[in-house]
Amino acid sequence: LTMNRGGDDEGVPGGLGEPAQQLGGEGAGGKAPSKLTAHSFTPGWTKVSCTCCVSERVEPLVVVKLGQKVIPETKRWLIKLIGAPQKDGGAGLLAHPGEDATGNIIVLSAPRCTLLRATEELGLCKIYRNGDMEAFAYDDRKHFRDSENMEVFLTSAERQYIIKYELDGLRAQKDLRIPGLLESCTLQKRDSIWQKLRAAGVVVDIFPLHNPGKLKDLSEAWYCGNQLAQPLDKVNEYFGSSVAFYFSFLDFYTWSLLPPAILGLFIAYFSREVQREMLQSVSTSQAEEVQNEPEPLISGHMLQAVFSMLWSTVVMELWKRRSSSLSYRWGTLNLAERFAEPRPGFHGDLGVNPVTGRMEPLFPEWKRDLRMALVSVPAVGLFLGLVVLGMMCFYWAEAGVKQLHKDWNTMVSQTLLYVPSVLHIVYTNMLATAYRTLAQALTEYGE
Repeated sequence: LTMNRGGDDEGVPGGLGEPAQQLGGEGAGGKAPSKLTAHSFTPGWTKVSCTCCVSERVEPLVVVKLGQKVIPETKRWLIKLIGAPQKDGGAGLLAHPGEDATGNIIVLSAPRCTLLRATEELGLCKIYRNGDMEAFAYDDRKHFRDSENMEVFLTSAERQYIIKYELDGLRAQKDLRIPGLLESCTLQKRDSIWQKLRAAGVVVDIFPLHNPGKLKDLSEAWYCGNQLAQPLDKVNEYFGSSVAFYFSFLDFYTWSLLPPAILGLFIAYFSREVQREMLQSVSTSQAEEVQNEPEPLISGHMLQAVFSMLWSTVVMELWKRRSSSLSYRWGTLNLAERFAEPRPGFHGDLGVNPVTGRMEPLFPEWKRDLRMALVSVPAVGLFLGLVVLGMMCFYWAEAGVKQLHKDWNTMVSQTLLYVPSVLHIVYTNMLATAYRTLAQALTEYGE
């Protein structure tokens, strides 16, 4: 596979983002190979933990870019961690150091069992043996169609997302220090390892890899096929459901504007009210002749307003039906967010989640409520008061400069008319930046 990279997208399961340019040169620190085949990679991949996942062919899916100052010792530790079984605190993935063991990239793939277990955890639906879409269950995997072939069972976007999902779920099993880093970069028990590595500059970014063959097929289907219909299934397979839903909504929204446009043309052509407004702008005498004609009971503007109100409701309901249909077809209808792993930055004591029954970091509800009452609510109230104060000062200053301009009526006073607006914009942006910083700090503090 040709190694190309793409951006990082934190969307719903379906991909890391839109793949971009070819990996190499500055994008990979100048040390990445332009082409990496499964054959050349096989000797360097980490070992799988179960015999059913052993395969002669490994498909590179994701590239992790490391910092320029990361030493080989840290890279080897990270590869070992990624390749370790999940029961031992690893990600259960396949990792390769690239053609240069001291380079700044790590190439990742995923064995079959890791993909299947993550499919169940994410609540993805797949085709059952009877042809219906069912929520995937690992223990019943043999009864799901194509569950033996991961390239058919899961789209490339789903496989790439699962790798990112497993990396984000890495947590320290005990207190330990990351080899090759300062003592300040120490992992505490239950810390998010991947988040810590990003903060320490060990991990710079993570990119999904292009598949040139599939990308070419998608391009031909998109540009050479029926121009009135988009290949949404192929978009979902390659880019993920978030991107596919985006293009699906654009297509749906464009067609939904057709009825209002037709109604608008009809009203513009037959409505006497619109004709009168057009004639008034051209000829006064003709407008007076049209004005003498009797008024219709229902004006064109009234008809258009009622239609827009009703049509907007219909469009929303139709989109709900369409999105549900696509979610069912793509296997994301029953995406169980409540069963997903907690956010990587969440802290708390390990306990049993009363909803899912799984071991997760939990935070006492009374502590969270106390922090919200004593810290979050007063802080939000303070910023709300500052917003109201800023608006009052803006109106007061605006009234003052208007009175000043009325008394002076000079070029200087006319320029001063714009000063309150400029100051209010600057004040609002500064307040928004401060509130964003405080909100992030309160979110981390309230976990």
